[in-house]
Amino acid sequence: MAVTEITNRQTQAVIAGHVAGVNWGQQFIAEEMFPPANTYGEKFIYETRGNEGLQDVSGGERALGADTAHVDHTQVGTAEGALAEYAFETSYDYRLINADNVADMLRGATPAGTLSTADSRRLGNATNLDRKIMILKEKAAALLGFGTANYVSSLWYGTGGGSAVVDFAASGIIRKFAEVRYAVAQLFGQEPDLLVLGNTKYLDLWANAEILARITGGANNTNPAKVNDELLAGMLGVAKIVTAKAFTQPVTAAGVAPASSTPIWTATSAALVYSGVGQTADLHSPAFGKTFYMDVPETAVRQDVRTYTSLNGKLEHIEVTEFFKIAQTMKAGAIFTTKPQTTGSGTRADSRARVPRGGTIP
Repeated sequence: MAVTEITNRQTQAVIAGHVAGVNWGQQFIAEEMFPPANTYGEKFIYETRGNEGLQDVSGGERALGADTAHVDHTQVGTAEGALAEYAFETSYDYRLINADNVADMLRGATPAGTLSTADSRRLGNATNLDRKIMILKEKAAALLGFGTANYVSSLWYGTGGGSAVVDFAASGIIRKFAEVRYAVAQLFGQEPDLLVLGNTKYLDLWANAEILARITGGANNTNPAKVNDELLAGMLGVAKIVTAKAFTQPVTAAGVAPASSTPIWTATSAALVYSGVGQTADLHSPAFGKTFYMDVPETAVRQDVRTYTSLNGKLEHIEVTEFFKIAQTMKAGAIFTTKPQTTGSGTRADSRARVPRGGTIP
């Protein structure tokens, strides 16, 4: 149906508030690796960074009556960006609306703070649509975050990169992470604070004898060690660890098991980046990359939910809209890809090493 064939368009602010942040089980990490930064408009200019914080600029001591030493701001790069609008809609038949309203009448008064049956169904529809947008965002994040071309060659640890592969299940892993953090800081002045793990890399770390020895110590069945990702992050010298576990599946009929499931992130890859954990990102703050966004026009929300009715009054459409762009802003990070795998008399790269190659800093 054409967009013009509608009537009674309404913003559903209450439902939009419930939709924000709901993932229905999918573990989306796009905005953990790429912190959100408000652009306040569709077109914007943002800073890209290199080694500005490391440059040894001579002078700077001002004599009486002299001018202040000038530092050329072009040392900091800039790029023009434009947000894309993402939107999906679905319909809600008036017969279902009527059935839901009757259910509310039979139920009696709706408790304060509880959605009506019809609004609960609208929320379910809106959340499902929002998750479609979140999948698109996650795919963009994986393309950039696990794209080997987006890292300095010397900080690509794996087959095809400038440094040797790192076996996450082998001894010496704690020292290796310290070395890699130092190498990134040496080039960019920002030490990585976030470790993003593909699921295989995550399992390798938890099977690492050196890690397990640090965790268990004197622990036993009576006095078990407390094991969590925060503990592992502390061992590896980062503020936070996130595991990339989001999937996509082909469309199937309701109740029918999908024929396949595809990981969005490469399970055998990992990235160690500076993301500014705990800090508020903006157009100028340093970070490996950001999720640029703005509120949907004429609203004060990032995820806008609206309903509108078809001309014949028999279909209520619900629509979810979001604006975003994921972009790299500096190369302060390292990427780990697959290790060689011995087969017979030779050695080959793991066939799972088909990591995506994303764009580069504009």
